Amino acid sequence: MSPARPAQDAVAAFADVASALAESLELPEVLHRIASTVLALSRADGVSVLLRRGGEAELVAHERSAGGPRVRPGYRFPVRPEVLAALDRRRDPLVILGIQDSPLVPEEIRKQQVVRDIVVVPLRAEQELIGAMSLAYRELPERWPLDPALLTALADHMAVAVRTAQLRGEAQRSSEQLQQSEKLSALGRLIARVAHELNKPLTTVRLIAEMLEADGLPPAALEQVRAISREMERASAIVADLLLLARKRTAKLAAVPLAEAVREAIADHGRELVAAGVRVALDVPADLPAVRADRRGLGHILSNLIVNALQAMEKYDARERRLTIRAQVARGAAGGSPPGGAPSERVILTVADTGPGISADALPHIFEPFFTTKPAGEGTGMGLAIVKEIVDEHGGEVEAGNGPAGGAIFRIALPIATAADAAAPDPAAQAGAAGAGPA
Repeated sequence: MSPARPAQDAVAAFADVASALAESLELPEVLHRIASTVLALSRADGVSVLLRRGGEAELVAHERSAGGPRVRPGYRFPVRPEVLAALDRRRDPLVILGIQDSPLVPEEIRKQQVVRDIVVVPLRAEQELIGAMSLAYRELPERWPLDPALLTALADHMAVAVRTAQLRGEAQRSSEQLQQSEKLSALGRLIARVAHELNKPLTTVRLIAEMLEADGLPPAALEQVRAISREMERASAIVADLLLLARKRTAKLAAVPLAEAVREAIADHGRELVAAGVRVALDVPADLPAVRADRRGLGHILSNLIVNALQAMEKYDARERRLTIRAQVARGAAGGSPPGGAPSERVILTVADTGPGISADALPHIFEPFFTTKPAGEGTGMGLAIVKEIVDEHGGEVEAGNGPAGGAIFRIALPIATAADAAAPDPAAQAGAAGAGPA
């Protein structure tokens, strides 16, 4: 190779990256193009792009040469503190020789027997570590084909693309939220009025049905009356959901122990879970910091997610029905940093099931009011809309996706309670204590 060739390749690489950014392509396409460019220049066996998602890292783009490692995009894994310490404030690439013996590399990556060495390049935007680019080699060449300075420059371009896409996405979401808020405000007033009007006839019909059940009707007639009662219960539940969605509640925020709230929600649905043969796996440490939340609102969130998972698994023939609920602290989560500039701390709550998962068509609409994937007559399309509404009221974030092995995953980021929140009384807990009365 002539000495001019690397320079020509570098110029071509930057031209391709500039073209990708100028064309305003979607972020996944931009990342794939940059990864492909790095793959060609570095002669690596595989190039991966990972972005921070709260306390986890997500593989968002992967390119490989023939026979290179196969790693599925969308794969997530917890970020070890040692990894953050190794990459913190670092700009030059981190070389890891012999990944099988390195505690910095996740087990799933170590299982890729075709890979022995990796080079990790930090992705930084505004001095914040937002991810990393990883180059995988069967064996790292003694003479590296790519100048580390060029690799760092390409990583900087990648970080710019990521941050630009994030800002564009935030602006679009803000615009959509404003439009949605205006629509929901008008719709909420109409819903509240209609729901109140429906409550009276529903209550009357339900009372008549209960009286008929007590009258000793023939079996055939009794079954029809019970069918009416079931439909009345369903209609009443729809009205209750409508009112919950339409009313603008003032959240009474206080320090709420998340482990306690999760146990209460599981207990509330214990019979249903046992009857459906669902095994519950909990990983919510008791010493987790309390979250800043409205206890009743948090209960609604957990209850809706548990019911949603239960209904998904009941109609799906899975080898095992399992509901997994995990929680962990994440620093510098998706919500960004507070005005003071200190790293934000949030608790990430994950609820996963072994149902059919969420289809690609349904995923963008999953939190919209009245949207449901259930058959006609089985779902109102309100549960997840209520979850998002309450999470937004808490200053948190919620996202939905699918697990690596299938099934739906919901991730909720909630702010950690401050000292002032801990000092504030918990209204729901006080109400419960008052209702208990003296022993």
